[in-house]
Amino acid sequence: MEAIVISATALALWLMAAEVDLFEIVVEFMEDHEDLELDEIFLAFSIAGLGGFIFGARRLQELGRELKLRKKAERRSTWLAQHDPLTRLPNRRYLSEYSKTLHVSNHPAGTISVLAVDLDGFKKVNDLLGHDAGDKLLEATADRLRQSYSNSTVFRLGGDEFLIVALKSETPNTDQRDAAEALVRLLNKPVDLFGVSAEVGASIGIATNSNETAKLEDLLFSADAALYYAKRAGRNNVACFESFMREDVSKRAARQASVRTALEENKLVPYFQPILDLETGMVVGVEVLTRWPENTGSPFSTQEIIGFAEELGLILPFSEHLLRLSIANSKEWPQELGLSFNLGPAMLSDKRLAERIESILSETGFAPSRLIIEVSEAALHLHYNTASITLPKLSALGIRIALDGYGAGHSNLRELARMPFDIIKLDRLLLADAVQEDIGTSVFESYVKVIKGLEKPIVAIGIETDAQKQLAQKLGCQFGQGHLFSPAVSEADISAVLKTRLQTESSGHQDTSLNGEPSPIPLD
Repeated sequence: MEAIVISATALALWLMAAEVDLFEIVVEFMEDHEDLELDEIFLAFSIAGLGGFIFGARRLQELGRELKLRKKAERRSTWLAQHDPLTRLPNRRYLSEYSKTLHVSNHPAGTISVLAVDLDGFKKVNDLLGHDAGDKLLEATADRLRQSYSNSTVFRLGGDEFLIVALKSETPNTDQRDAAEALVRLLNKPVDLFGVSAEVGASIGIATNSNETAKLEDLLFSADAALYYAKRAGRNNVACFESFMREDVSKRAARQASVRTALEENKLVPYFQPILDLETGMVVGVEVLTRWPENTGSPFSTQEIIGFAEELGLILPFSEHLLRLSIANSKEWPQELGLSFNLGPAMLSDKRLAERIESILSETGFAPSRLIIEVSEAALHLHYNTASITLPKLSALGIRIALDGYGAGHSNLRELARMPFDIIKLDRLLLADAVQEDIGTSVFESYVKVIKGLEKPIVAIGIETDAQKQLAQKLGCQFGQGHLFSPAVSEADISAVLKTRLQTESSGHQDTSLNGEPSPIPLD
């Protein structure tokens, strides 16, 4: 602005001077007053004016360059705000602006399709090969999406979530389901990640506009609903949206919101189920199970609550809170009682898990030898490499490790022997089958023989009848757990049971607990 003012002023002065013949007037005045040497003064003013004009022109040129650089920087800033820097694909912010410009209601039914794409197995690549490999996989995925949908708009929404908005006019005579299945096959092809060949799959949900579709947001919700069904069916599946999915997903979202509130307000608490010596009926330990007392009789299962907590990214803080609370509840119990705590897949994938648990034990003063960490077969199968590092660390702290649900079909004997398991808990279905059929009995007995060969204590879980108890005991299980003895109960109830049994000591003998110490607590 400064340069413009200077230049404009100088130009205006020159024009005014020309209009009134100022130059001739000045010349005549200087000739009449030569003694004043006005010609030198006029020359100085002329040079100064010309210098000001040149300065203004230069400043105007510089400002033009600055303005171009500023506009370029603004465009760059806008691009970065609306694109993923890794894959260079549009992001959620761009999608928000894009949805305002795409008027779905103006398009005929069946001409706009939204594909929600989620990779299967991406987290495992990240865990095993590192984030650099994960980034390279995402870049390769983005290239493949562009390759398959070169005339459509492809977004990366975050993590391993992608979105495609395809217009029928851009993909004529193409069935979107066929195209999506072809994309799944393409994404299944191996990717070279720094010398390691990795394969991941993909799940895709598809939603296509109808005559009633008003906004792109409606299609986004529908595509997400279809994606949920595709993922629930397993790896490498494609699902097209159907009306019933919307209601189901809405209900699920409401249930998830309820769990979030319960987690944030600490409404989920530990309940405790006794583990007994099958021969003596003495309590040797308790397992921590999650319960929601305010929702007794509700359709929420423990597995669903844990699943929601994992999806919400709250499982780690919740589990730490639950472990602290369980330890606080159990401090007054007999010191020989073991406290069993389950690790879900999300927790087992945490590389700092051993340090977190060590910190909790240090803070609470809880003896590591009293803590039993339970790991399910399924979780071990999903995160074997991380577990092979974490479990030995926990064992080195003095914590005992239990393999939960052995026999479900994921682990093999080699893994069982290599991992530092102190206790093996047989899958509940093995016992249920063993009671009903001879072949089931043979299978159950074979598992028991394998574990006994490794000299590990065996816990039969899911004991609900006397027949199951007797069979488990007959086939060699020393310990048992199930509703026949007691369901999971509150801290007050389990404490009352333990206190009563300690006071009465109605049984005159001692048994061996899970950690080899005497346990004088019978449960009738």
